[in-house]
Parts: sequence; structure tokens; C-alpha cells
Amino acid sequence: MKTLLCITIGQAPRNDIISSMGKYLKEFNIIQRGALDGLSKDYIEKNFSPKDSDYVLESKLKSDEYVQFAEKYILEKIQDIIYKEEKNADLILMLCTGVFEHKFITEKNIIFPQRLIFPVVKELVGNGSLLILVPDELQIPQSKEKWGAIIEKLYCINVSPYAKNQKEFSNAVEYIEKINPDVVFMDCMGYSKEMREFFVEKTGKSVVLGNNLIGKIISEMG
Repeated sequence: MKTLLCITIGQAPRNDIISSMGKYLKEFNIIQRGALDGLSKDYIEKNFSPKDSDYVLESKLKSDEYVQFAEKYILEKIQDIIYKEEKNADLILMLCTGVFEHKFITEKNIIFPQRLIFPVVKELVGNGSLLILVPDELQIPQSKEKWGAIIEKLYCINVSPYAKNQKEFSNAVEYIEKINPDVVFMDCMGYSKEMREFFVEKTGKSVVLGNNLIGKIISEMG
């Protein structure tokens, strides 16, 4: 049985994500590590908060609280995890759909979900329209820049998978109904199967869940 090292940008374990992908990961031993492991929310907010030009990420802590932070602050921590754990793993999976242009040093293959998701979603959308769900409003501009490179008819709205704000979910449903996109993509590994089912039931749209899609692809490596 192969061992899969799952690195979350927040704190491990992220059993919510792993359980969502569970049926696809049965052939793997799972090791979970987090870039923010051992850090308090106060420390993260004081030292890792994003500035205007930073690439914004959002993730969950072991306390079930969630935080926003700049990608640049966790790159070294991710590299430290790789150095420490790669000898125990056959494959490394980043539990984040964000863009990682940084080149990590490792002898093992690192799977970045965004690089697999991009071409798949592009083919699913074709010449149609795509609506992206992201956790926070601050991520909308970077999401539009990311997806706008491959999709012409693009829309975006924020719905946090962590805050569980029902108004955000209701607003997203109304926006989806107004825009009437061909495909909705949930662009965060923190979104759950239940959240996907909610949007499918409320809108009748084709809704693609990022972690579910990645789980299906990863299963072929087991």
C-alpha cells in the first residue's frame, strides 16, 4: 500500500477534506501535516496577514476557527514538512486549490490540485460560462485573474466553507440563478459534499467539487 503525504495550508488533521475524498483514498496510507501546525490564531493574524499585493489563502485551524493569510508566509513551512516527511511518502498532495508558483525541493512527485483542475474544468465548460465559488471576497480578484486566463465567460462570488454563513450561501444561490452559468466550480478543498449537494439541489446546475475531482484522479495512483 502506498503512502500519501497530504499537506494542508492550515492545520492538520483536515479529516473533513480526507473524509470527503475518502472512498477514493482507500488504497493509501495517509499522513497529514499542516503549514500552520503549532501556531495560534493570534500569531497567524499578527504575522501572516495578507497585504494588498499578496496572494490570499484561507484555511481552518484545529480549533475549528478559520484564518486568512498570505501564501508567501507558509512556503518555507511547507518546504520544512517536505524535508521531514518525504522519506515516509510515495506521493505528496497539496490540500489546496490555490496557485503555487514556488518550486519546492523534493525527490517525490507533488500534486498541486489547481494544475489538474484547470484543464478538466476548461473542457467541461467548453465555450460556455463558469461561476467560481471562493471562500473570501479578498480572493475574488485573484480568482478572476487565474481563471480568466482560460475562461472567457467568467463569474465569481465568495462563500466561506468555514464561517457557515447562511446568508452567503443564499446570496450565492441567487447569484447563480441570476447569472445562469453552465458550470459552477467550488474552488477550495474545504468545500464539502454536503455543500455541493446544497447548490445542486437549489440551482439544478452542474457543480464541480474540487476535492472530489482530485480524489478521483489520485485514486488512479493507488
